[in-house]
Amino acid sequence: MQQKNSKQSDFQSASIESTNNNKGLKMNVTSPTLSINKYGSRTFDTVSTKEQVDVEKIDADNSFTQELMEWEPIEEEKILSHIQEVRNQIQQDGGINPDEIMQKPDYETMSVFSESGKTEWFIVLDTNILLSSLTYVEELRDTNFKGLGFPILIIPWQVLQELDILKDQRGGVKNSSVTARARKAVSFLHSNFVTKHPRVRGQSALDAFPQDFKMEVPDDAILQCCLHIVHRTQQVILLSNDKNLCNKAIVNGIRAYQKSEIEQALQGFHPDSIGEVPNNSAGNAGLSDSRVDTSTLICDTQEEREASKADLIICKLKSVLKDLLSRVLENEMNKVYGQSWLKVIAIKPPWTLSEILVCMLKHWIAVLGFVLPSNIKPSLECLQTFFAKTTGYGHSVSDIKKILKTSAKLCESIHNNEYSNYVSSCISSIEKLQQYCEATENLRRSPVKTQTEDLNPVIETLEKCWNSVHSFCAITCDILNMKHNFTYVRPDPMPTVDFVRDNLPDVYPRVHALTKAILRIEQFPVSNLDVNNEAIRSLYTTLTNLLRSNEVDETFTPELVLKFCTVPNTRQMLIKAGTMFKEIQAILDTAINRLVQSGMA
Repeated sequence: MQQKNSKQSDFQSASIESTNNNKGLKMNVTSPTLSINKYGSRTFDTVSTKEQVDVEKIDADNSFTQELMEWEPIEEEKILSHIQEVRNQIQQDGGINPDEIMQKPDYETMSVFSESGKTEWFIVLDTNILLSSLTYVEELRDTNFKGLGFPILIIPWQVLQELDILKDQRGGVKNSSVTARARKAVSFLHSNFVTKHPRVRGQSALDAFPQDFKMEVPDDAILQCCLHIVHRTQQVILLSNDKNLCNKAIVNGIRAYQKSEIEQALQGFHPDSIGEVPNNSAGNAGLSDSRVDTSTLICDTQEEREASKADLIICKLKSVLKDLLSRVLENEMNKVYGQSWLKVIAIKPPWTLSEILVCMLKHWIAVLGFVLPSNIKPSLECLQTFFAKTTGYGHSVSDIKKILKTSAKLCESIHNNEYSNYVSSCISSIEKLQQYCEATENLRRSPVKTQTEDLNPVIETLEKCWNSVHSFCAITCDILNMKHNFTYVRPDPMPTVDFVRDNLPDVYPRVHALTKAILRIEQFPVSNLDVNNEAIRSLYTTLTNLLRSNEVDETFTPELVLKFCTVPNTRQMLIKAGTMFKEIQAILDTAINRLVQSGMA
């Protein structure tokens, strides 16, 4: 989802936890009552224990039949067949006339790329995946893969069209199960789009009809969506159970997997701990080393920061609960039913957390009721309700604190010795998440806010410098056919090699001077810095030299630069910025060598 304008740049993400958390994150076993916040997402208030037990028992009983029907397996070939019928219908009808949408609308459309300049990796979803594996799609969205970060899920325009036809039983599709799945997929996407979930983005109609790509069959529209991303970055995967579409993608240089294949490809990337920035890694999924850093989202407002932190906590909580409860469910089912438990279980593995909770409630009387105390069932129902409904984005930290408390109570109720190590590990992880919540709230109330609030002119100047050199470096790479992982808005028309030859001799020395100035600051102890220090003056000068005079804030002074370099949180931000500018300098070094070797210098 396209974020608001004026984003903080990548280097600021390194200090968001320490600098920006001060601006907020947002049972007697009690049940959540749902209300709607700014994001269109649900928030949770509590009701009395008696009301909770009665209401949730009715809700759980009434919803089980519908939920289990949605999870019933359906042959993949049937899904593919119905989708093909829809695509044939779209082709016969001529689809959408590209001429009608080639004029850019006067309103903001969704972009598959973030404006922050952060390096991201993308998974493009085919319709069959949304119909057959929606819970796995949600799990993909919320998994922080080590070395890769969170994936960005992309929904092609063609897929949105097909879901629209399938949910209304048009295009010759009369299968009630397919229709129900399509409606659930539409609801899932709507929840993510409305709440502006940063990791679920849709391709706009404007981007779906490029003039330089001829689409012979509807499959090509999904392939085109992949190529649209590949034009910016190689970090893209197509996820489809349509083998021929995967073949088309592969011959066009795009990594393509069926669901079973991508599970194996990503198996080696265990989820990261909360708050950690993923290390770079190439691996089974075939993704290159790319400085992926999506574990901390860059936000504008206090409410957005709160939603970002809450989202990270939910993702980690899902991971630790799933690890524990899946072991309990499988082991206890096996004790009661032996090897035939797979024939009895309401939903067959592999499970998502939501599916595990449904199974535990469905098999409560015969199995789980003998392992867990009866008074913990309301907590189980509370968690099932929360995770079944939490498909969007925008929870507050107070919501999450209640869910963490309920999760801890559930874990503590598992007294069987054979699970003691797993229970201890899960409780320890939940306690860390609770501490994370408390630290976030404390930072929001902390006087650190007043220490850094007046440093915005320095932060803004650094951001402007970064945006300037980042864009120039990306354009340079494209003009000189150098591989890169930058995400940026390409100018139209694209400059020629003369642009690089004319500007590189001016930009490179300034970037070099800036990296050198930041290194000097790193080498000086904070106690030795003052406003007349050569390192402070040098940093102030190099930052202003990278910008036009009218781009430098009047309040940007050496005194502010000094304070920026001595406050621990912002000093950390500067060090991160130095690393990033060094990477830019290295790329520009390569560009100079290429110009010289080609005789274009």
